[in-house]
Amino acid sequence: QAKCNKKVIDEKNGQYRCEKCKAVFPNFKYKLLLKMSIGDCTSSRWVTCFNDLAEQLLGRSAQEIGDAMDNNPTEAEEIFQFY
Repeated sequence: QAKCNKKVIDEKNGQYRCEKCKAVFPNFKYKLLLKMSIGDCTSSRWVTCFNDLAEQLLGRSAQEIGDAMDNNPTEAEEIFQFY
């Protein structure tokens, strides 16, 4: 099994195809790519956080967030609420 960590496409037949290597798999692992704006009273900047840091900031694993987005939109929305 390839370990390229690229995006997979749902083939709608219980299989997932890697965009890069074209390999087909029976499952996938969620990964986070969190884009957010951070700022203070002087300015703001858009930043991107990858999986490990995104999980720390959100306090949930990528799998938990993916499951919530698939099965419980209200819970998923609450995860992304920053105060």
